[in-house]
Amino acid sequence: MNGDAIGGTVNLVTKRAQSTEPEFNLVLAGGLNFLRNTPNAEAQFTFSTRKGRLGFLVNANYNRTQQGADNLEFKYEKGPFFGAGGQDNCYLQYTEVQLRHYTIDRERLGLSTTLDLDLPGDQSLCLSGMFNRYADDELRRRKVFSLDDALSERTYLYGGIEHDVKDRLKDQTLSSLNLSGEHLVGRLSLDWEAAWSTAAERQPDRMEATFENPGQAIFIEFDGDDPQFPQPAFTDPDNSALATAYDRYELDKLIFERHEAADRNLIGRFDATLPTGEFFEWKAGALVRSKRKFRDITAASFGRYSPSSNIYPIWGDTLSLAGIDNGWREDDLLGRGYVMEAMPDPDQMRAFYEQWPTLFIYGSEGITETRERTYGQDYTATEDVLATYVMGRLARGPWEVIGGVRREITRIAYEGVRIDKTTSGFFAGMDTIRDNRVVPFVLPNLQGRYALSERTNLRAAWTYSYARPNFRDVIPYRIQQERSEVRWGNPGLAYPLSRNLDLLYETYWGGRNVLSLGVFHKHIDSFVFNYQIIGYEGDPTQANFSKVQLELPLNGLDGEVFGAEFTLQAMFDGLRGKASNLGIFTNYTFTHSVGRIGQRYPANTTINILTPNGDYSDYFNPDAVEEIPLPGQAPHTMNAALFYDTPDLYAKISVNFADRFLYQLGVDSDLDEYYGQAWRVDFNGYVQVAPTVQIFADVRNLTNAPLIYFLGNPDDGRIRQTEFYSSWARLGLRAAF
Repeated sequence: MNGDAIGGTVNLVTKRAQSTEPEFNLVLAGGLNFLRNTPNAEAQFTFSTRKGRLGFLVNANYNRTQQGADNLEFKYEKGPFFGAGGQDNCYLQYTEVQLRHYTIDRERLGLSTTLDLDLPGDQSLCLSGMFNRYADDELRRRKVFSLDDALSERTYLYGGIEHDVKDRLKDQTLSSLNLSGEHLVGRLSLDWEAAWSTAAERQPDRMEATFENPGQAIFIEFDGDDPQFPQPAFTDPDNSALATAYDRYELDKLIFERHEAADRNLIGRFDATLPTGEFFEWKAGALVRSKRKFRDITAASFGRYSPSSNIYPIWGDTLSLAGIDNGWREDDLLGRGYVMEAMPDPDQMRAFYEQWPTLFIYGSEGITETRERTYGQDYTATEDVLATYVMGRLARGPWEVIGGVRREITRIAYEGVRIDKTTSGFFAGMDTIRDNRVVPFVLPNLQGRYALSERTNLRAAWTYSYARPNFRDVIPYRIQQERSEVRWGNPGLAYPLSRNLDLLYETYWGGRNVLSLGVFHKHIDSFVFNYQIIGYEGDPTQANFSKVQLELPLNGLDGEVFGAEFTLQAMFDGLRGKASNLGIFTNYTFTHSVGRIGQRYPANTTINILTPNGDYSDYFNPDAVEEIPLPGQAPHTMNAALFYDTPDLYAKISVNFADRFLYQLGVDSDLDEYYGQAWRVDFNGYVQVAPTVQIFADVRNLTNAPLIYFLGNPDDGRIRQTEFYSSWARLGLRAAF
């Protein structure tokens, strides 16, 4: 198995034709997403048959869902309250409060086929191909309260209001071709595979438009009646009218982008198995994987619009927020009375730009941002992996022991762009940044199983594995994500290595019942975490650098994970009558984790000067160690289901729980972000209305569980983000002929 999987892997086996009789399977379904009262639909068709040794299967599927999300987000920093003094005047405060409204239209189309041939002598060949297209059309409306000079966490002397829209279509395609074979040459078994795949993503016409309130800043207060859903108020009569003077809102930014990305993979592997004696066999193999990936973005960022031009003898129409508002309005966002209105209409904005393109002005900052967005996010990357292994398997009596070693070598070459700026913060030039590395791993593995009986086993495993960082983490680039949010790649990121110990007890009975109990321990060197720091991309005392919220991936020192897991699936066979068809399924995992990093400095100790691809150790005290929960590791996870199962009727209600976990580290613990705990309830079932026909139904997220992030200790209840999706349901028909 591939070594780059600390948490394990899932092996997807392509379905093949089984019967010489032609088989047809059809699925038709439709439903409703309740947040926006919009439809969803699905259709799927499968045909398979065998003719002698030759098998053929084809599958086509289509899915479309129109859905949405309602969102409230807060951005924080630590700083002084205006008018307060003293060395300890450093408090959490808002920098932004955002209301977001999403409408999303997602469409999936898939086609796959498999052709397999049984050869004489327990040999076979299989050729499979697949094509998938995914289109995600998203419209995001956003109302932003930008805040400065805090008197308290909920009162700000200087505030601004922005209304913006983002409209984009993300079009993704995936194609693959796979040829594999199994052969028996004497006592030697050979298993091989060659695969080609390519993926592409396009955003052909991404647009963002922002309008801001006119003139002076606005005094903004947020009431504290519901701390998780504070309501804005404008209590200064001299400037409160500016909040709704939409005919005076001016264009602050207009961005057009075109995104292109592609990923090509070539894979070849073989495995050879040779029995030596009655109880022992050797196995060896190799894998070669070659990846080529690139991203190219073309952007234009305009800073303002002028109805007159010194270059062209034309006069344009007046552009204001009121002039491109199509009347859309939301009076009760999140069910909390938030009002969103006067949002830029993307079609009207595009039409206005196409009529008066020469009157939109880059300006000095617009030119800098245009080049940053056009070149700072581009990259090309190659990643080649060579893996070899040898192992032995001993199976005698109740014992089975597997031992071996795997060696993986990853060769990487990344190329990105660094944007250089003048001391005034404007574009000065570009440099190409390259990174070439060879990362080797030797991964020993020892596993054992002892059969206490035919249906009860004890298992143990001692293994090594590693994690290959995401491309976006290691490629040298700078990406402008949202407003003042910036993300850097980190070419110096190390690959985490994990040493794993697992113990498991499992027993089976009654055909469909299983109980398993396990414990595990992992020691992970150089784990990866996301670090968020607020600072300046240059010395603000020397030039006009703006403050940004920077996110970048870093390595921790090391971490440990201890845990226990429990799984039970059982039918109530002891009950009488129809009650014996009831069953339960449940699993639960308890995990205790600790990660060690260099101790962070307090947020108020210094002004942070951010240096791309620099020495990030300056952010931490090298003489002290800080312990944190391992990022991404929830202490408790649980799934439970009660089901009723007969040949003619199946129904299941399931509950899923994930505990809160540390998502991202801030400059100190008050600015850490935690993913909130979530309970989710789903229902699904079917009725067999004819020997070959089923009617089925699904209802997802019955309790309207939100996505929640907290800032700092989750027990304090300080919301960083909350997003609601509501429930969705479908009713369908499944037929087999």
